[in-house]
Amino acid sequence: MNIKPVREPVYQPSEYQVSIAEPEISEEDAVKISKNYVVTKNITTVEYEIKVRGEIETRELKIIPKQSEINIRGVELVYVPIWDLEYESGERNFVRRFVASSGRPIEDSFAKCEKCALIKRQPAAVCEICGTLVCEKHAINDGQKWVCQEFLFTSSKKEYIWDIW
Repeated sequence: MNIKPVREPVYQPSEYQVSIAEPEISEEDAVKISKNYVVTKNITTVEYEIKVRGEIETRELKIIPKQSEINIRGVELVYVPIWDLEYESGERNFVRRFVASSGRPIEDSFAKCEKCALIKRQPAAVCEICGTLVCEKHAINDGQKWVCQEFLFTSSKKEYIWDIW
């Protein structure tokens, strides 16, 4: 690994806030988690043959490393850039958290349409009345705002339209 640590202060532009998080687990817990991972990844099943009463039988032996056989040479705290995005719509708050370098989602409360029963589609809008996440099928722009089917109304009459569904 040719990654060199950077020990400089983090640059903070005015467009967003940068904060350095405190570790959520202790070094001892990190070592335990690492050792458990190494044990799990290195469990091996070996087949061997043995002669029993004149016949050859195939048997299996599961080899499980002991935690005492695993040495962790050092523990380093690594700061990984994460994007925390917060949205607010009506009475609801949504959070999206991504690994900044890869864009991989960690947490995404804005990931699925809340109106789709079986197929969870990507949301296209948030209902500006109730705050529900809706996909293109369930989102309607009434000319003034994006709403879900339950709150679709004409801007002139302000009446609910149910007959189109």
